[in-house]
Amino acid sequence: MNRYGLEIPYAYEGDGVTVITPERAVPSKMYLCPSCNQICFVRRGEVTVAHFAHLAENKSCSISRETYEHMKAKRLIYNALSGDGTA
Repeated sequence: MNRYGLEIPYAYEGDGVTVITPERAVPSKMYLCPSCNQICFVRRGEVTVAHFAHLAENKSCSISRETYEHMKAKRLIYNALSGDGTA
């Protein structure tokens, strides 16, 4: 959980495309935050709910509990309106 009380609910593999959940993440591997693209890692334990955390404090990250589907929909709308046509 970051200093604002928000956990990173999912992350991207190093390719920046493949989504991974904290339950499937490898503890020794680094991932990318879906909001700011900074390095993050998985945290989980017997008491801690599995989630991702930034490797270094990142006050500019605006991560929230926004779902992957919502972020993808916003990207599709943006691309459609900008004429890019890609997801």
